[in-house]
Amino acid sequence: MSIGLVKEQIHTFLKSKEPEVLAIKGRWGIGKTYTWDKYVKEIKDDIEFKSYAYVSLFGLNSLNELKRAIFENTIDTKIIGQKPDVFTFKKNYLSLVKQLSRKSAGFIKGVAKPMANAVLKGSGSGLEEAFSSLSFMSLNKTVICFDDIERHSESLKLKDFLGLVSFLKEQKDCKVVILLNEDAKDLQDYFTYKEKVIDKQLHFEPSALECFELAIENQDQYLHIRDCCLKLDIKNIRVLKKIERHSQEVLSLICDYHDDIKYQIVHSVVVFSWCYYCKGEDVSIPCFNFVKQSGIRKSGGNVDETKAKEWNATLSSYKYMLTDELDLVIAESIEQGFIHKEKLIALCDARQFELMAQERSEEYSKAWGVFHGSFNDNADVVVNAMEAGLRASVTDLSTSQYSKGIELIRDLGFCNKANELTEFYIEKMEGKHEKFNMKSMEYHPFGVDGEEFRNRLQMAYENLKKVDAPMDILDRWKGKSSYNTVDAETLGKLNKEELKAMFKGFEGKDLTDYIRVCLLLGNSSPELMKNTREALVEIGNESPLNKQRLSKFGL
Repeated sequence: MSIGLVKEQIHTFLKSKEPEVLAIKGRWGIGKTYTWDKYVKEIKDDIEFKSYAYVSLFGLNSLNELKRAIFENTIDTKIIGQKPDVFTFKKNYLSLVKQLSRKSAGFIKGVAKPMANAVLKGSGSGLEEAFSSLSFMSLNKTVICFDDIERHSESLKLKDFLGLVSFLKEQKDCKVVILLNEDAKDLQDYFTYKEKVIDKQLHFEPSALECFELAIENQDQYLHIRDCCLKLDIKNIRVLKKIERHSQEVLSLICDYHDDIKYQIVHSVVVFSWCYYCKGEDVSIPCFNFVKQSGIRKSGGNVDETKAKEWNATLSSYKYMLTDELDLVIAESIEQGFIHKEKLIALCDARQFELMAQERSEEYSKAWGVFHGSFNDNADVVVNAMEAGLRASVTDLSTSQYSKGIELIRDLGFCNKANELTEFYIEKMEGKHEKFNMKSMEYHPFGVDGEEFRNRLQMAYENLKKVDAPMDILDRWKGKSSYNTVDAETLGKLNKEELKAMFKGFEGKDLTDYIRVCLLLGNSSPELMKNTREALVEIGNESPLNKQRLSKFGL
């Protein structure tokens, strides 16, 4: 049944004064509770009864606990949407005392008030149990929603629960709603007695689009998020809400970046959230770690070849082909619960540069158009177009992009041409020899294709590189969030005393900036990290004032 029809039936149910029991069943996570809460708030003014209670059976161990939970969670229908609190709790007890006082002044003076006081003070278990019974008996003409009945405790029998539901309807003129997952285990008693208790049953089976529109508000990239969720047929409301939160968090950090970057991030957020949060529901959903594999995803471990092919086909139909470094940052944020902002921004900067360069490099784009544009046997035409594109765009392309064109030429058998264009690249990058360093994350966050190309650039780097002075390295990386392993190794050759003397010579803002560079580069040089920390600890131990100054580094 669609969400629209369910809403219509809920409205009809709540507008009626007739005591009856409505069951709304559906798969776990499909949005039964979410839909009920949403619509009962919307139509609360049309509810004929003045009282409403929502009660989850999860954690309740007896009928007495359940009865008390109903009483304590009862609120006025006018304030549906607000959670019961100490004020509604107090109001319910005072209302009960008032009802009893009208019937028997002696009873309220001798029994009811002591019972209420015992409950409010948390003492007198016997009086408390009696008062709970009285409070339950005071319920009348109330809309009561029971949720999570498949999660009932062993000591609370479903047969007894359904008997209570029948009593609420027949003796207390209540309208009762039961939300349940009929696919859950241990519901035999429900199936045995439901025909005697349930007046109407709705099967809640919304489409993926209905679930999406129910769960996710309009936001940046809304249409793209929707298309991704629909392709994967995601109906679990909890997962959709997590997708909404993850998307908002990441997109808020990259609002000024290229739309293609936002597109990739949304695409990855949805598929990784689906795999991470839904895996237990369906074995056809790819394993999270399987999708995280860089490059071509393969079988291994608990994943056989047949399953790997099935999952790859699913991901291919979703148009998720390969996992790169940017995708991995998104995967890690879902797995860890927070986003590594510095790494995200560094990768987005690199991708932004590539995209902007690609837009400027029409000849390079045309070359790839020739390659993808037909099945003609025209390798010479493709290579000539690619050569023209590489020569025209050499200063705009990243090393990663340039390498892809070189490798295509080499794979087509034109090795001399590939070597010639490699030398052309080295010549045009004069004065930018850091781009030849294959160990540099700053210049090559997305890797470089082709062993021959990589080796030739690394050789050029080794021939051209010079050992920079420590201060040159600190100035180069000041204020940046990426780093170079070669520079880290150079600073790592400084011993503790040399670093200590250098730190004590810094002043003003440079002091903080340069120390942060050492700690950043220390991530790829254990020796640098060790010496930096020891030097700072010794400086901190020189005086309480220095210890306070260094506290911001979290040593």
